Amino acid sequence: MTASYMKISKLLFVYSILATSLAMPGMSSTSLRTMGRIDSGSLGKAVDNPVIHAFDLSEDGRNLALLVTSGESQTATEWLLVVDTRTSQVLRKAQIGQGLAYVSQVLFTSDGRFLVVRDNLPEVRVLESASLAVVHRIEPPSDKFRFLLSISRSSGSDVIAVNFAAVGLAMIRDDEKVPGYTEIIDAAHGTARGSWRCDDIIGQVLSPDGSLAAIPDWSTGNAIAGISVVDTKSGAKVAAIGSGYTFKDRRPFDTSAARVDARFVTQTEIVLTPDPGTFVSGHLVGGQTLKLVRIPDGKVLDEKRPRRYGASIQAAASSDGRFCATLSLDVKLNYNREIPPLTKCDLMVFSLRDGIHLDETERLVGFLGLSGADGRDLLRISSNGSVIAVVQDGGITLFERR
Repeated sequence: MTASYMKISKLLFVYSILATSLAMPGMSSTSLRTMGRIDSGSLGKAVDNPVIHAFDLSEDGRNLALLVTSGESQTATEWLLVVDTRTSQVLRKAQIGQGLAYVSQVLFTSDGRFLVVRDNLPEVRVLESASLAVVHRIEPPSDKFRFLLSISRSSGSDVIAVNFAAVGLAMIRDDEKVPGYTEIIDAAHGTARGSWRCDDIIGQVLSPDGSLAAIPDWSTGNAIAGISVVDTKSGAKVAAIGSGYTFKDRRPFDTSAARVDARFVTQTEIVLTPDPGTFVSGHLVGGQTLKLVRIPDGKVLDEKRPRRYGASIQAAASSDGRFCATLSLDVKLNYNREIPPLTKCDLMVFSLRDGIHLDETERLVGFLGLSGADGRDLLRISSNGSVIAVVQDGGITLFERR
């Protein structure tokens, strides 16, 4: 969610007209099929000149939540839509604002009863998903931490994390810490369950029950950060896990740095993979693998590197703890810190039963991003791993695992 990621996302959007939106034939397994497509064409009857800015997939895989504007002017009307994933029908919509946000987010709570929205307002709104009425608002805690940076949710409870920083996204670089303040909120009641300050809040994720959070940990001295697992009520560190990834070609006095993408599988297991920062740094990464790691001792339970596996744009884990999906970049190193407009990547689906096992691979070619969205917020998987949603060519492509 840094400025460079936003630059990447916007650059890709400019050149998206050049991209091919179809998956390349012959590159996928027989159990993964395209289920549907949500884009400007399917939304045109509900919203004039629709532009999708953010999305989320409900845990049951039945619905998508979308933040959409009518065009891309600074005064564009903003809509919140709930869409059926099987029929592409817009089930509910509400006008919720006006204007464009630097970065937008929308999240379902785990039971689907509420939607959490972050847009161009200086607050987070919680809405009932049935009525799309605002029921709670979360405002900045102080003038020092007045910039709303990100929101995240747990997969098995109504707990959400709201992250604030002392500087705006446009001022943030990929290779530096972003100190911030986190508030843990019960979305159903709008009440705080905990809060703390931390040295870096980029890429924060919550455990299934919301009692733990994973945040970057730079204390190891490694150029590719590990993670700290902290208690969400107090911010107290529960575990420190090194990433195990390194820059193979790092030179003396080189200040390049990167984070990992972490996703809780269960309360006691987490998956790690290099994130796009390892690519845009222009460095070779030693051991670009997917790791299954135990909490709290950091033991690597399994580690795999399938063919063509590279730095992942994003990982996602199903809440039943059985599946993980990644978007793995298949591009050459680029010291200009940019991802080519016509991007090749592999959607990989792994089974996590008794280790890591690659189940399916789908080759995707095209622009991987949305206008005004986090450049890494591209992938979702349902609670049982049966439905996968991927941002592609300004819309959402839905896959079903049979």
